[in-house]
Amino acid sequence: MNDLTEKINKIKVNKQLVEIQHFCNPKTFTVGYISQFDETTIIVKTIDPNGKINGIIIIERKNIVTISENSSYLTAIKIKEQLAKKQGYYDIWQIQEKIQNLVQHVSQPIMAAILVKALVNKIVLTIGWTDENQQDTEVTGYLDAVTDDEVRLIYTDEHDLESLWIVPIRRMKINFIRLYSFQTYEYQQILRTVFNEKF
Repeated sequence: MNDLTEKINKIKVNKQLVEIQHFCNPKTFTVGYISQFDETTIIVKTIDPNGKINGIIIIERKNIVTISENSSYLTAIKIKEQLAKKQGYYDIWQIQEKIQNLVQHVSQPIMAAILVKALVNKIVLTIGWTDENQQDTEVTGYLDAVTDDEVRLIYTDEHDLESLWIVPIRRMKINFIRLYSFQTYEYQQILRTVFNEKF
């Protein structure tokens, strides 16, 4: 077991809230709890800046720069998290149940299994990758196809709701995929309302 795997396993076992830097922009990061991992990927229950659960994110381990276990920001989020639990808005989308079901039934490798699950069940998701200018890029929609080399995502532009578009994304370029988040639920509702998509 290498050092990163040992660290990830310890964080998972201890149910620690962590800050994961895996973006090009060092000011952007993911906060949450590691729910599952394999040799190449981790599943994280994400906590937003208000202390609420905001979906799950599957991160490619090769993109992880650092995992911080202690910081002032994490302390602040833990306080907000306790408030969210106390006031009843911690898990308004019932995401914990979805995470438990996903973790129990997902096969390995995790990323491939999640992509197939999202394709078969028409789950709206966000895919993030690094573009040719070494910038963080992401798009939200649902999968049209999954192959060994690429995925094809159907999406719309909320500033121009005239059409649906398809973007091909190389599998090796994927940094993360996010499911069951505020963003994916919002986009699902846009696709349902404007384009009569069935989910």
